[in-house]
Amino acid sequence: MAIFRKVHITAPKATKRIGGMTGVEMYCFATAVAVVPAIVFLLSNFGYFDGIYAYTVGVPAKDTRSTFSMMLAFLSVNVIVARFVSVAFNDPEDIVPKAKESKKSQ
Repeated sequence: MAIFRKVHITAPKATKRIGGMTGVEMYCFATAVAVVPAIVFLLSNFGYFDGIYAYTVGVPAKDTRSTFSMMLAFLSVNVIVARFVSVAFNDPEDIVPKAKESKKSQ
């Protein structure tokens, strides 16, 4: 029993900060930039967004459907990048651990 009392086990940190953002956030944005435009392009190209097109610009013809699909995929990338920038700017500025700050002040 004495051995178990002396051993202090701490759980590792679940999130490692990369430039102010957690690693999980970085992977989510990287995956979204790669996957979302492809999905949007395919859904639009196969006609799943025809209802949205009917209310906005009109349903595109078969020969121009890929052009509209590319524009929509480009718009989705811009939305993801804008969200990434807003999350990056809204991160807290104090990402330095408190122990390092106390050493600098002495």
